[in-house]
Formats: sequence, structure tokens, C-alpha cells
Amino acid sequence: MGEREVVQRCGAGPVAVRFHDDGLVELSAAPRDSVGPLDDELAAALLEDVGLSIFDAAGPAWLSGAGLSFVHLQVGAGSVGRARASHRPLEEYADRFAAAGAPADPVEGINVHHVSGHAPDLRVHARVFVPGLAVAEDPATGSAAAGLGIALVASGSLPEGGRYEIAQGGEMGRPSRLAGRVEANAGAATRCHVSGRVQQVASGRIAVPPR
Repeated sequence: MGEREVVQRCGAGPVAVRFHDDGLVELSAAPRDSVGPLDDELAAALLEDVGLSIFDAAGPAWLSGAGLSFVHLQVGAGSVGRARASHRPLEEYADRFAAAGAPADPVEGINVHHVSGHAPDLRVHARVFVPGLAVAEDPATGSAAAGLGIALVASGSLPEGGRYEIAQGGEMGRPSRLAGRVEANAGAATRCHVSGRVQQVASGRIAVPPR
């Protein structure tokens, strides 16, 4: 059958989803938020929420996303494993986020990550915490992976775009791999792509009533 593609049209704009016969699924979306670098005081507060300190920081903190936004905290190699789930609602930072650049979309979580390798191919060890949801930590987060691509371009790690492979979920005993790819122009991300292998567990249909 080859690959097939559908386009979901939502408040964040069109999001393309491509399905491959081998179980690989890739989503593609346009960047919507790129706020940063966040000031040191705000970055330190967010790091403290996940059990770390400003001395764990290994790069600038950014807030970015392609429909759902995340705070992206770049830390040292040994710091990712020491992070812990935050219980402080991110809504408490709403005014400070707005002062930094007025994000267009909800800020869903904190992506604590370490970056290795060299552009245009990077490796990322990540943990994603979502204090506003019932699941405090997520083993694989496509929306955070898309936003990370935007942050990697903005922070200079992938200034001309490139690829990044994310290892996530190991600390939970649920290891996952996501492949990210970001396109860029003039130092700004223009398109984000995230792919991974999935196992279908359910299907359904939605009946849209006539207007």
C-alpha cells in the first residue's frame, strides 16, 4: 500500500500525519511559539521545580511549540536522570511567560533534555514532565519533540535545521525513540517533523452532524 497522509485542521493550523506500512508515523507542523531565551531567574525557578538548579543548566531555556508549547530546559548529561516530576502548575508562571513573549498556545509541560553530537545530526536524552495532567511524566511526547526542534534552531544548536534523535522514557522503564527533523531559514524554524513507530490499539469514527 505504501504510505498515506491525512491532514488534521485544527486551531494550531494544518497538521499533516503520514502513515507508513512498517508502523512508522510522522507528523509535520508549522512552528507557533518561540519565546526565549528565558531569563536566568525564571529558568532557575523552573529547574528548581524539577529538582535541579541553575548550575545544571547547559544552555539557554526556551518556550516553544507547534500547537502545544513546552519549556525546554537544556542540562548537563548527568542532570537528566536526577530530575523529578514537578507538582507546581505551570499556570503559576503565566504572567512571567507572557512578559517573556506572550506564547500563543497553552504551555503543557517541561522538557528536561541533554544534547550531544554536532549539527546537523544531534542526539537528545529527554524527560518530559506534565504537572497539569494526571500523568506526571510522559515516556514519549511528540508535541514536545516538535517544540524542541524550534528551540534547537533558536538556540544555535541546529542553526540551519537538521535532525535529532530523542531517547525518552528510560527512567520510567518505558524506553522510547523519536526522530525529529526541523527545517529552518535565517536562523528560525519553518517546519517541524517528528516520527516514531506505533502500535495501533484502537480505531473509531466520528460522525460530524450537519450544520
